[in-house]
Amino acid sequence: MKDFWLSCGHHLLDRLDGGGLAITDEFLKLYLARPELTPPPDACMIERTLHAALLAEPRRPISAAEVASIADADARENYELLLAWRDQLLKYPTIEAAYLALARQGMGKTPPLFLNQLVHVILRNALDGCDDPFVLRAAELLFRAQRVTSHEGALLAADEERVTGTSLAPMSPLVSMLEVAIEPLIEANEVPFTWYVGLDAAGTKIGDALWRGEALDEATRARIVGLYRLTFFDPTLAGATIGRDPVYLILAMTPDQVLRMKPQNLVVGLPIRRLETVS
Repeated sequence: MKDFWLSCGHHLLDRLDGGGLAITDEFLKLYLARPELTPPPDACMIERTLHAALLAEPRRPISAAEVASIADADARENYELLLAWRDQLLKYPTIEAAYLALARQGMGKTPPLFLNQLVHVILRNALDGCDDPFVLRAAELLFRAQRVTSHEGALLAADEERVTGTSLAPMSPLVSMLEVAIEPLIEANEVPFTWYVGLDAAGTKIGDALWRGEALDEATRARIVGLYRLTFFDPTLAGATIGRDPVYLILAMTPDQVLRMKPQNLVVGLPIRRLETVS
């Protein structure tokens, strides 16, 4: 099968026995190749020296004083963000563990770009061996903003960057890891709305309104892109007292028709007992 999503750097990471991805020097060097970090022709000697030193030794400790000595203010900020991100990744045994910690403890000043890259590579690992182009295309919604439009009653999604210039089918590996069943719905009336997860900020706001018992106007209803019912095969996995009631997942676009899915909402929003040890 032809490899996919090579740009995420999956092939540069080490896969551990447990299936998680361990950081390598080669993966860290990808960040140093970004245009924001590559010294321009007029860069000061300190910036050039620092960049070369990190290329040679990506895990090299860098003091705040070294970064503060860079002449260009934008370059200083870029290196501060990069080094904080590098140190965050290196605190954990796997990329998956680092992402889980960010989802649970807060993103802080983490650039959304870095977070999306992390989701990209985690999904590449989870979907290894998948040869269904529709599954892979759908998975891109988890780390790329989509521009959504309606055509003959159907919703069409395209990568926002590209648009603006910037059954009996095998179970998804992601679903099998969660031990749940997910059913797409056309509508849900008079259902036990015990628990819900907004898969993006817009979906969360809609869920909040429904939780408060508010009726949705037609414009808001039209912005709902996906509505799903999640049921646990094993109800004991649920940490909250939801009994056998399902969890409803809501995905929606913003009023200006942009879809920004946040997979971390699943990590912190699903009522799952925290029995796992991420390694």
